[in-house]
Parts: sequence; C-alpha cells; structure tokens
Amino acid sequence: SRFGTGTVKRAATETVVDKATGKSTEILKKRRITVTTKSLYVRVQKKIHSVSQKKYQSNYGSRDHSLAVYNMIKSLIEDHCINDKEITPLQSEQLARSCFQAFYDFWQVMERPGYNTEKFREALDAYAQVLEAARPEMPDADVETVVSLLESIQACGGGYLLHERSEMDNSVYYTTGNGKTDRWARDVLKGN
Repeated sequence: SRFGTGTVKRAATETVVDKATGKSTEILKKRRITVTTKSLYVRVQKKIHSVSQKKYQSNYGSRDHSLAVYNMIKSLIEDHCINDKEITPLQSEQLARSCFQAFYDFWQVMERPGYNTEKFREALDAYAQVLEAARPEMPDADVETVVSLLESIQACGGGYLLHERSEMDNSVYYTTGNGKTDRWARDVLKGN
C-alpha cells in the first residue's frame, strides 16, 4: 500500500467451474455474519433509548416509538432465530431471550409502551415459535429462567395491557384463539 500500512486485502472468492463449457470463473463468497446474544441485546437497548431522538419528541412521534421497538424485536427474532436454519433451536432461543431480556431491563425508558401492543404480542408469538422448537433440548434451569423473565415482563407491563388480547388482535389466533389473557409461555414450556 502507498502509506506502508500493509497489503491491500483481496475479497474472498471461490472458483466455480461451469460444467457445460468447462470454463472456470471466480465469484465472491457470501459473508456469514454471526449474531450473538450480546449484539441483539445491545440493538434492542439502543432502540429503546432512541426515545430521546427528535422524531420521537412530538405527541404523535412518541406513539411511534413503542411500535418501532416492538417491530424491531419481532424482526430480530424472525430474521435471526426463526428463518436462520444454520443455528440450533437452543441457540435460537438464547438469541430471542436476549431481545426480551433487553426489553425487560430497559422498558421503563419508553415513553408510551401501551401503544401498538398488538405488535408486542406478535413478537411474543414469534418467541413462542422459537420456544416450541427449542423445548425438547432446553435444560430445566433455562425453562425456569424463561418463565421467570416472561412473568416479570407481564408484571411490569401489566398496567399497559401488553399481554391482554382482544378478539380483534391478529396474533390471538396463533396462541389461544379465545382472546383472553393467557399464560402461553408456561403452557408451551411445560408441555401442557
């Protein structure tokens, strides 16, 4: 390199031979980004603390903050836990749990957590999918940790009706089907 800082790095490639022509070409390798529980925890934490941004400071903007947090938790669980087939169900559960642990640790920072609660329940339903897949491999200590975490979230956010399901709630049909307050986590984890 010009400034003596080392050699120029070349992109990782692999050689692919076309069977029809016998011609070889080099293509870029797809880079696999590993996600850790800490990185998901920090992403949710930062999104919750983004309430201080200017876009969330107006009356209507503050309502959108909870929606952004809930959508982020749901999309992180779907992208990195449900749709990623390269990790085990137990790893998926740990990643998803870190999202809800961050929510529990920092939920009091949120201005209006009671808005768009159906998105929170959709995130819970995504977590339920992960739990169903991981349950056969989960040690009992992890089961108790998850149940304790979800019951703590329910106790803290109970005044905001985060766990109340109405009959109009789209996610209600994926868990209980009856529109009442449910303790699906304990039922899923205990196998009832």
